[in-house]
Amino acid sequence: MSHIIICDESSTDDNYMVVGGLIIPPKNYELLIEEFLTWKATHKLNPHSEFKWTKVSNRYLPLYLESIEWFFRHLHSNHVTFRALVVNTRVSEYHEYGKGNTETSFYKVYHHLLLNAAKQILETDPSGKALVLLDDKTNNYPFRLDVLKKTLNSALRRDVGRSNAIANVEPRKSSGESNESLIQIVDILIGAVSFIRNGRHELPSASKPKIELASKVAELAKTDLAFDTGSRAAFNLWTLDVRKMLEAKKRRSPKGSAEN
Repeated sequence: MSHIIICDESSTDDNYMVVGGLIIPPKNYELLIEEFLTWKATHKLNPHSEFKWTKVSNRYLPLYLESIEWFFRHLHSNHVTFRALVVNTRVSEYHEYGKGNTETSFYKVYHHLLLNAAKQILETDPSGKALVLLDDKTNNYPFRLDVLKKTLNSALRRDVGRSNAIANVEPRKSSGESNESLIQIVDILIGAVSFIRNGRHELPSASKPKIELASKVAELAKTDLAFDTGSRAAFNLWTLDVRKMLEAKKRRSPKGSAEN
């Protein structure tokens, strides 16, 4: 059975975009889903309802805090890890990175997040595979996920000698029937990170419930969300410098590059 990587993105139109994901060993995936849905039922919440950073309010803040405390209990018990990548989308190099195509730049950022997540899995499970579940979105190019799978496997073959470690990359809904409910946890976490990285907590109009929730995430993660963490942190934050990535790409032969 494959490890599960569940991903979402936040603030795609802001200065700093955040993409992040949960990395879940196969034995823990169903357990986490069941617990989260049971928790919702305990609070008489619709199982298809959606917890989302943009919906944080005074009325529902206690539930958001409780859901995050639940997640961090599992993170500190090594049942799940979290990785997020922050990128400045306002610099000209971000658009150059995708050869002028913002959608291409976006998926190249996802490539870097997922490549490192897959390497993390393979460090402890050399024969392991990963099923990547991305929050569903409409793309201009219809084969983005197929290309992402191909480029990830190509890069893993180049870097660690594994060519088929990514079993598949699939879209998932975060709400409604047949939803991937854990995307909701990712949404809250990356929402908190982007809230801090974009300085929204410092605005006079800043939402007090969001300030409190972001503070709770930082407290439980034992880190300042404004800064990157160590590479081995279970709650991992990393800023992608697209300038450096472009420089590295230019040093490589175009034919030898595993990225699309």
